[in-house]
Amino acid sequence: MLSVTIKCALISFLGGIIFGYSCIGVNGVLTKLYSCMLGLIPEKENTWNLGFLISSINFGGLVGSAGVTSASRNFHPCTLLAIGSAFSLCAILSIFCSSYWMHFLTRLLTGIGVGIVSTVCPSYVVEICPVRYRGSLGGLFQVSIALGIAIASIISHFVMGTGRDSGTDHYCDILVATGNSSQKAIAKLHYMFILPNCASLLLGLIALLQNSIWTTRKIQRNRLPSTVSEELGCKTTEIGYSGHDMRRFSFLHRLKKARRAVAISIMAAVALQLTGINAVMYYTFKFLEAANVESKSLGTIFIMLVNFSATLLPLVIADRVGRRPLLLIGLVAMTSCMLLLCLTSNYFVNSSSKLNSVVGFTILTVYIYGFGTGPGFHFWVVCNEVLPTYFSQEGFAIANFSQWAFLILVTFLFPWLHVLLGSFVFLLFVVPGVISLIFFYFCLPETKGLSKHTIEDLIDSASWTLSKPW
Repeated sequence: MLSVTIKCALISFLGGIIFGYSCIGVNGVLTKLYSCMLGLIPEKENTWNLGFLISSINFGGLVGSAGVTSASRNFHPCTLLAIGSAFSLCAILSIFCSSYWMHFLTRLLTGIGVGIVSTVCPSYVVEICPVRYRGSLGGLFQVSIALGIAIASIISHFVMGTGRDSGTDHYCDILVATGNSSQKAIAKLHYMFILPNCASLLLGLIALLQNSIWTTRKIQRNRLPSTVSEELGCKTTEIGYSGHDMRRFSFLHRLKKARRAVAISIMAAVALQLTGINAVMYYTFKFLEAANVESKSLGTIFIMLVNFSATLLPLVIADRVGRRPLLLIGLVAMTSCMLLLCLTSNYFVNSSSKLNSVVGFTILTVYIYGFGTGPGFHFWVVCNEVLPTYFSQEGFAIANFSQWAFLILVTFLFPWLHVLLGSFVFLLFVVPGVISLIFFYFCLPETKGLSKHTIEDLIDSASWTLSKPW
């Protein structure tokens, strides 16, 4: 039991580090480094080119998560993890690229790997880990995402060196003044990708080792009499069987059977990405500027450490308190903070008083803790608990595809909507928050400490709504 727990913790930890570091943590640094390497300056004239290049990893994630939907029926999760880790290693190829489209391709391939890893890791861990640790080990993926973002911020602070707090154009001028700007940018890019590539390599080795063990057991099982082999197969959840095996049915048939669990998973993706976490991070930096924080780099590190600390509380109490209460409390806190930001953000950001900036930043901090305790942590846990075994990998691939799609939608639309609506843009995030809160209150059962079979029976009940919501 201990070896399974350690294995699950390693898989969640490494997968989360790869996701957080590669897809989120390094984006601000890459904007400057790519501008200097590829001559995309002045920045204002190349905003779309830079945005398209940086977000290419998100498009890759979309492709990777979609690929798992079709591949999960034919490949063991460890095989998919090894494939995803191999794609994630493509990030290192950036140091050998000299053109815009080659960098775009390496980011896209890296994103495909991250999309596969982010789909398979949480699903596989929740499937094989001990029931009493399922919340903590499944949510460890989100903790590692936040840790990866924080580590990327710290490494960026030291790698970027002089001018780290200056704008992109000025930073490129500094590199030019101290030598060959392109070569210096490539060297800094190399240092930035050491950690995620090490994590990808280690995750790939663990996946290959576990896959070889699974293959050996499968061969041994096939050598047993058919009745014994079938009995072992039905009882071995690690290879994806359930007591009432439905894998022989078509995808659409199983999707129809698991439609309630899929609906819960998609709504969890809505709560994860459409409730304003990206907007809040954007405004957090605005409040730091209004508070006259001199070092933007140190301010970024502070914010990311706050984000990381917000995931530690549910890691400790998720298996004691339960998923449902933490998710609902988190959504209430997030929705309330969004309403407050809609009413007060312009006043706080434009105020010269540090006290007002601190108050505004406190509201954002409460939101971040609500997100970390609620949908940020529990998306990876709840989705994989409610999805039945016969549709677990495919179902979570649909949910993860949805959250990648929502992430891309918010990334591209928020800057434009913010210019158009100002602080009223926060009202657009209140609506999904309220809808998801109502949905989870009436439709999400508590899954803490329950076996997958018991959860399947709860989800397969005739009524979508709970007889006693609280």
